[in-house]
Amino acid sequence: MSDAKTRDLMDRLEEISRKDGYAPDAYLFVMASLDRAMRRLSAPRHITGAELLEAIRQEAVEAFGPMASTVLRHWGIKNSLDFGSIVFNMVREQILSKSESDRPEDFCAPAFIETLFDSDRAYRLTEEPKAPRMRPASKTQSKQGAPHGRS
Repeated sequence: MSDAKTRDLMDRLEEISRKDGYAPDAYLFVMASLDRAMRRLSAPRHITGAELLEAIRQEAVEAFGPMASTVLRHWGIKNSLDFGSIVFNMVREQILSKSESDRPEDFCAPAFIETLFDSDRAYRLTEEPKAPRMRPASKTQSKQGAPHGRS
C-alpha cells in the first residue's frame, strides 16, 4: 500500500473512530486479524464472523498475552459484538465488503473477552518458572546476625 493510500486509510479510520468511540488501534487490530485469517486459507474466500473472531482471539493472545482483555477494553471493546460493530463500520465506509448473509450478530460469542484464555488455550509461560536463587549469606552477615547490622 502506498504512503498516500495508507494515510488516507488512517484518516478514514480516525474519522470513524471519532464517531463511534472505538480507538483507531481497534480498527487496525481487526484489519491485522483479518489478514491472519486470510493467510490461513488455502484459497481466497469470504471470512465468516466466527472465523474472524477466532483470528481476533489468536491475534490478541499472541500480541498482548495476559494483558489482551485490558488492551481490548482500553480500545472500547467490551464484548464480541463490538468487533461486529467495527467490521460493519468499515463495511459502511467501503473499507471492507460483506456477503448478503453477513450480520453484526454473526459476531455474538458470549463471554468472548472473559474467555480469551479458556482451559484448552490458557496462557502459559514458555518454561516453568524457577524459584529465585538465594545467595548465601556473607561471612559478615553471618557474624552480625540480621542484615544491615540489626539484631
